[in-house]
Amino acid sequence: GEVKDGYINGKGTYINPTSGYRYEGEWKDGLRHGKGILTYLNETPEAKTISYYEGEWRDGNKTGYGKYVYPSGNVYEGEWLENQRNGKGTMIWYFGGKKTQEKYTGQWKEDYQNGFGAHIWLDPRGENRILRNRYVGYWKNGLRDGQGMFFYSNGSMYIGEWKDNLKQGWGKFIYDDGSDYEGPFERDRMVERSLQGAIKTEVAVNFNATGRTSPQDLRKTGKSTKS
Repeated sequence: GEVKDGYINGKGTYINPTSGYRYEGEWKDGLRHGKGILTYLNETPEAKTISYYEGEWRDGNKTGYGKYVYPSGNVYEGEWLENQRNGKGTMIWYFGGKKTQEKYTGQWKEDYQNGFGAHIWLDPRGENRILRNRYVGYWKNGLRDGQGMFFYSNGSMYIGEWKDNLKQGWGKFIYDDGSDYEGPFERDRMVERSLQGAIKTEVAVNFNATGRTSPQDLRKTGKSTKS
């Protein structure tokens, strides 16, 4: 590339023989600036892999829109700010092969899912992968946090509040058979689930001719028949 006042400017290629990385693209005052592709050679005792970033640069940092392929094969494509995933973007995770197993599309901040986004867990077995878990809602530092909906692969669904990746606060869980629970959750557990059955039974009891609850009805609610 062009050298001005001792710095690389314009388009050019730099290869570091020691670390094995190669940059080809635009420069400004000796820094990667503009559009370019940076390729890394990752060497471990087990294998050699190649990872790369292709996209926009500013003052030597990944800033703007770009695609990064990690040594594991995972891929992020979207917005960057000073070498961190920041803004809108999509991350795809692969496990044990090239079949997509997890995918997140949404907001990022400081390299973590932050804000609104959708995360899908896929079943890699077979070509027809209709059944899958899916979360649509808010995130904080890579964890489900705030209002969100979780759709389970068996047809169940949860709509409500989350904290640190757990159901926490008020929510509604709808089972695959159509029955549901609505109420408070604490660390992924239904707080009043055991009480709901007793309450429903008590409301549904029959009254005898005197208008009093019969001993049989009281046994249903678990209450004592003694006054």
